[in-house]
Amino acid sequence: MEIKILGSGPSSLTAAINLARAGHKVTVFEKNPDCGMRFHGDYQGMENWTQEKDVLEDLKSMNIEPDFDYTPFSEMFLAGPERKKYLVKSKRPNYYLVHRGNSEHGNTLDQALKRQALAAGVEIKFNTLVKEEDVDIIAPGSMGGDAIGHGITFDTDAPNTAVTIIDNDIAPGGYAYLFVVNGKGAIVTWYFRHFHLSGELLQKTVAAFDDVAPMNKENIKEFGGAVNFFLEKKYTHGGKPRIGEGAGLQDFFASFGMRYAITSGYLAAKSIIEGKDYDQLIKQRFKDQLEASLVNRFLWERMSNKRFELLLKRLERMEDTQEFLKKFYNMGLGKKVMLPFVEMLMKSKEHRYNCECHWCRSKLQEVN
Repeated sequence: MEIKILGSGPSSLTAAINLARAGHKVTVFEKNPDCGMRFHGDYQGMENWTQEKDVLEDLKSMNIEPDFDYTPFSEMFLAGPERKKYLVKSKRPNYYLVHRGNSEHGNTLDQALKRQALAAGVEIKFNTLVKEEDVDIIAPGSMGGDAIGHGITFDTDAPNTAVTIIDNDIAPGGYAYLFVVNGKGAIVTWYFRHFHLSGELLQKTVAAFDDVAPMNKENIKEFGGAVNFFLEKKYTHGGKPRIGEGAGLQDFFASFGMRYAITSGYLAAKSIIEGKDYDQLIKQRFKDQLEASLVNRFLWERMSNKRFELLLKRLERMEDTQEFLKKFYNMGLGKKVMLPFVEMLMKSKEHRYNCECHWCRSKLQEVN
């Protein structure tokens, strides 16, 4: 049986690899000339706290070899509005910092998945546009922005480090982070409101990290991105699985999406291979987690800078923040009571090319 897939992101390639291994002829259609074109050699965190199984083992269980560049972080510094650094730690990595990008950027997640897909016999047709009605699995990626990321990448001789700043003045409703891995650094601010202040927020963020973690920066390049999330009643469109971020499968709270994307691709393949209901598979795996993260996002956006400082002090006293994070993503009774009200109040902030933020300007250049 031939299966056609729209898009070549992690969700698409995971589905393709599993379908090809099951004996299907698989063709992936990608509008860009390579996988990972929306990235710039930057790094993203792959979370490791919502499941008991380590995410690298989880990937293997979904027939994905973690043979891409990644760096585990069991410790990181958090800073609040007062710029005091707090060391938080866990017994296993809280997340893996994963390299993203096209073939120019080396052994990224995107290139590793492309390599594994081709080895499994998948055909990838680049520079090819197709319509949703002409494919069997739909993975269009992000089409709008509920949260905007604006940052810089750079070269540095600073040692590997990870620092996150929580401060509504530089990252309204979100957070800013600094990562350095093997001489490559990134500073990014993720914000959930005041999108029109994109350039100003980035300037403030870079200045804040110059205070908290000063280091030399060379070959500075600016980039932007966005995440799109929403709760769906159905994850099939026209009877076809919709996977990845384009299906709203994203952590509403912290905007971590790679594990969600890969898992959704695996479940789409499983639904075809085993004749199972994709909607049911997705809801069994993600429903509680998505709903909990939506409530978490609602509560977080109402946190003051003063409360951020109190939270950071509490986190530093913990021997293992993993336990705290797991409970944070549990859909307990309190969150179940809050959910209907949160769903009414937390309507999508999604916007499409209609403001002066860095992401909108870059998307306009893409479509014109």
